[in-house]
Amino acid sequence: MTYSVAWKTSTAAFIVTDSAVTTSNDHNHENANGTTSFCERQGKLDSGNYVYEKAYKIFSKSNIAYSLAGDANFGSEFIKDIAIRIEIGLDVETSINGAIENYPDFKSKPSIEVTMAFYDEQPLIITVKNKRSIFVKLEDGLVLTGSPTSELKEYTSTFHNVFMEEYLKVPIRSVSDEELLVKMIALLQSYGIHNYTIGNGIGGAYTGLVVTSSDVEYQPDICYLISGENPAFDSQKMASVSANEHSVCIINTDIPDIVISGKNSDATDSCRSSLLESSRNRFDNGEYKYFIFMNTFCHVVCIINMNFNQNHLLLSLDIREDKEGTLGLVVSDQLQRMLNDHFTVPTSIQDTTFRFIPFIPAPKAQINSVRQELKKLRVVRIPVMVNTDSGFIVNT
Repeated sequence: MTYSVAWKTSTAAFIVTDSAVTTSNDHNHENANGTTSFCERQGKLDSGNYVYEKAYKIFSKSNIAYSLAGDANFGSEFIKDIAIRIEIGLDVETSINGAIENYPDFKSKPSIEVTMAFYDEQPLIITVKNKRSIFVKLEDGLVLTGSPTSELKEYTSTFHNVFMEEYLKVPIRSVSDEELLVKMIALLQSYGIHNYTIGNGIGGAYTGLVVTSSDVEYQPDICYLISGENPAFDSQKMASVSANEHSVCIINTDIPDIVISGKNSDATDSCRSSLLESSRNRFDNGEYKYFIFMNTFCHVVCIINMNFNQNHLLLSLDIREDKEGTLGLVVSDQLQRMLNDHFTVPTSIQDTTFRFIPFIPAPKAQINSVRQELKKLRVVRIPVMVNTDSGFIVNT
């Protein structure tokens, strides 16, 4: 299955999904990695099925966004039918009903759950489920589809409420749509670090988008650092995620890179190669607005808004033009303390610590001092000749 999370504010609708795909055979995954980009063991489950980080589950066309849980083949066909009808000028409701009527046996088809987010005088979310007594439903509030456990649902709902309370407390637009999206992506990504969800067909890199009155905006490029108590010595890996209308690219420092295109996309090899190249260059140059730190010892998540700068009060980037494929991070003592949250091991989801740090310029004196220090963390990417899904190995 999958996990899709959708919600809305007064100005936008949001969708976030995972990238795991469940199959009954292993024929198409001979070259898959033993773990996902976020350290989750993947492959054959106790049930006999196989789960891999191999699906890009969000799609948009005509300023309407879709996510799919359930049967990938039938679901993709159904979404394509809706999208074509909308593209020729039919309204959303007519397009959905027309697509359903195209399948007299719609209810007996393989199970699908489609979430649609769009803007029609206001943000709207609709779900279509062929195993539900009412196929089409206009949703309000938090929408969770797929195969999440009750704990994952509770976790998502708890933090969604926190995020929305913060959003409603401040003047409109002082918390951006982008910030809300990044928070939810980081939240769900961190859950999989501490709770094995692959067994439920959920995991891998999470991706998301925002639908506003003007367009569909995909998530910003994000760089993650997964570490233990001390990022300088206990770092397990870095991973960056870049997404657009047709594909997602994940750059890893411990396993080969991954480019995944959606079933409904018309992505060509040239499109995928271009995304891979730009993602590699972005990693080499540290060109990310957000760096997200996730502690595997304590359930702590810290989002640092770098605003595409190399120096923040809590974090500095070390970009070395003479060594292609390297990215160094200088982590401040204050950030390290935040990541350890007083060295308390969580016992429930309520113990999760979540921080969003806005961009705070580093003083000149600090920048000069950092330049003189030894590099506290360096991750090296080395290109290798491998298959189309590969490109990086780690060298520490």
